[in-house]
Amino acid sequence: MGSAAAFASTFVDRAYFLKEDSRVLKTPKVKIGRLYVQNSVASSPQSLQFAETKAQKSQNTVRIGVLGASGYTGSEIVRLLANHPYFGITLMTADRKAGQSIASVFPHLVTQNLPNMVAVKDADFSNVDAVFCCLPHGTTQEIIKGLPRHLKIVDLSADFRLRDISEYEEWYGQPHRAPELQVAPLFSVRDTAQASVFIRIFIQKEAVYGLTEILREEIQKARLVANPGCYPTSIQIPIVPLIKVVSAAPANLIKFTNIIIDAKSGVSGAGRGAKEANLYPEIAEGIHSYGITRHRHVPEIEQGLKDAANAEITVSFTPHLMPMSRGMQSTIYVEMASGVTIEDLYQQLRNSYADEEFVYVLEKGIAPHTRNVRGSNYCFMNVFQDRIPGRAIIISVIDNLVKGASGQALQNLNLMMGFPEKPNASLFSATNPVIHKQHFSYPNGKHWSKGRNVLCAVNMTANQSDDSRKINLDHVLDRARELWDSCPPPVKIFPWNQALENFVQLIIDLILAVVKYLCVPLFGVTSLSEMSYCAHERKMLFIPFPFIIGIALAGALHNTALEVSPFLKDVEVPWHLIAIAIFFTLLKLPGPYYPYWGRVLVPHLANGGLIRTLWIAFKRYRKGQKLSLVPKKQSAVNGSNHLE
Repeated sequence: MGSAAAFASTFVDRAYFLKEDSRVLKTPKVKIGRLYVQNSVASSPQSLQFAETKAQKSQNTVRIGVLGASGYTGSEIVRLLANHPYFGITLMTADRKAGQSIASVFPHLVTQNLPNMVAVKDADFSNVDAVFCCLPHGTTQEIIKGLPRHLKIVDLSADFRLRDISEYEEWYGQPHRAPELQVAPLFSVRDTAQASVFIRIFIQKEAVYGLTEILREEIQKARLVANPGCYPTSIQIPIVPLIKVVSAAPANLIKFTNIIIDAKSGVSGAGRGAKEANLYPEIAEGIHSYGITRHRHVPEIEQGLKDAANAEITVSFTPHLMPMSRGMQSTIYVEMASGVTIEDLYQQLRNSYADEEFVYVLEKGIAPHTRNVRGSNYCFMNVFQDRIPGRAIIISVIDNLVKGASGQALQNLNLMMGFPEKPNASLFSATNPVIHKQHFSYPNGKHWSKGRNVLCAVNMTANQSDDSRKINLDHVLDRARELWDSCPPPVKIFPWNQALENFVQLIIDLILAVVKYLCVPLFGVTSLSEMSYCAHERKMLFIPFPFIIGIALAGALHNTALEVSPFLKDVEVPWHLIAIAIFFTLLKLPGPYYPYWGRVLVPHLANGGLIRTLWIAFKRYRKGQKLSLVPKKQSAVNGSNHLE
């Protein structure tokens, strides 16, 4: 043990341990030389304070390099940095797109004044302070190992997420080429009194896992941060507060067994590379599972949950690919501990994230929707009582490209550089403004300004505005009232309502006139066309049968309408006849597209119905004329008698 500590004091500053047992090991922090063995506990945002003075810097003081800018996560980094007050891009790499501008690959970034992309081997890091590494898994290790030591690095690949290098090699099928930057197991200790208790000591060499809301303190001190995967982010954020150890005491809200995770992701999570499985015909109008029992995010999920609970945890995880470009939903089924209610879980989540900028627990009963977080750095979640006693259902949604990748990476670099996680209101603006205030009711009201109805702006590229006046309906109505009040008296006394009614009546009269004078010619032309088709097909003998049925059907509809509403007999406008005529017209219009017998029979059924409807309307019109003549004759007789 002493020799191990001496070895550790030479090479490392920090270490973490895992206990391979379902019970909780209440071990205080122990110092052995320069080797620290400590609980990996979720950081509380209430205990952390930002140095606001560090953020008082001029714009674009931090020079940023984006490695792999032509991928989805790289382009999201570029989009988000467009609104960053302290970061400016000075380097972008893309081996296959070297020499091209970012706008030629992603036209929505055309407004950005950015350098052309270069190959990684030609990159000059002398003008760079921090790097986002958005390269594929397996290609990142040697590149990061060769970067200058002064750089702050956020790696979006999986190459530094797993502390156990042997576990990485098992799940990713390739050797780790930068073990000096990764953590590794140093030794194991078995408790002789409890043979089932097993402690593994890990050497923390440099890479820090970057789940921002949980490991904020470690991220602030790091030079290299391994950005979490999208699935682990959407899963760990809702589960960790329910299992984490605080002051050597576990939360004990859910059981560590039978945790079932059903997760769904948009296709962009698979990257931008051309793959047959990601082609539109392969994914459209369907959903399919993949990586069943062997998805690469399983060890990352279990590692994070073990750290929080300080106990062995395994999960059943099945991901699904959805026919959408972006978005992710994780549905998590857990068993509540004895005596725990759904209200306990709900309050624990609300209290844990009440002061978090990017995590929201929705009001009770509201299900999170991926559309509501599209393009944003937010995680929405809620917890529901399962119909099976003792079980709960937790649902969380994120944008897999933002909170699940680039947004969280930017959040981490802000911490690493000493800036607030959200230095301005428009930095993490979403692409879909559908987040409404009534879904949230935090007591302090910290996250919502008074009178604000919508959270985010729409523009996906740049120049977004978080000015509430541009998206506040009350402000628009107030301006309209001010405009009306400033109008001169002649404008106010003008009979606008009567003018509108006259205009509408004029339009209606025009439509009726067009129908009146064109319906009969059109009816005749179309009927001749349909009869010529029947003559060509030698089916003229079949015309009378649907024609007679149409006449009978129109009469039946007319009589039924009068029985249901007798007042239709005396109304000025025969709306029931208009409705019947529209019905038969719609039946007649698709005539050429009906199947063979439908083209022969259906149009003539409609013709019979239209003729019967027109005949009823004509009789109604003639009857109205006769009734209007009677009073005139009577008044003429009365007038002659008066003269006599």
